[in-house]
Amino acid sequence: MTLTKVNTTASLVETLANLYLKGKPAEISDETITQLCDWLMGEFHQLPLNLQFSDYMRYNNAQEMFADIELQQL
Repeated sequence: MTLTKVNTTASLVETLANLYLKGKPAEISDETITQLCDWLMGEFHQLPLNLQFSDYMRYNNAQEMFADIELQQL
């Protein structure tokens, strides 16, 4: 790797880090969030696995989810 490429990469990383640290978070509309969730659920439904999905099942933490997995309920 040449010195120029190293400097360019370091400069790019520094620029991205500054944007991340000093930038403002993006605002995503409720409509966009709903569209994303619908798309994501559609992608999950297309998985070639025998999984049963519920739009209503929510877990408060990972331990609850893993308990269902252990009982083969997920």
